[in-house]
Amino acid sequence: VSRSFADKFSGYNDVLMTKTDVANKESSDNFAERNIQSLLLKMRKYFNKAGLIIINDGENGSACIFRDKIFTQKAFKINFLDDFGAEDVYSAGVLFGLLNNWKIEDIMEFASIAAALKCR
Repeated sequence: VSRSFADKFSGYNDVLMTKTDVANKESSDNFAERNIQSLLLKMRKYFNKAGLIIINDGENGSACIFRDKIFTQKAFKINFLDDFGAEDVYSAGVLFGLLNNWKIEDIMEFASIAAALKCR
């Protein structure tokens, strides 16, 4: 993550959600990080004020870091039709779970199910 990118946003968020390709684009290492957990730790370094950092990797699942613990969620396999809007549905699922004080594991699973249902 580039320092200038992190400086712009690090003081303004409690929750940071991004996609793997966006996180990699901002990577100062100039290469694609294929290990989502390593990418999460890199993001935590720069966005240390964010309470929750989530990286969605689409059909490869998602992962988050919360209170320095990493949680992963596999994507649900469905009869794929169209993924347009799936990222928005995923984000809405995360926000819904947060507003209802769900456990992180339940939030990740719910958001993944919602996004999968959007794609079928």
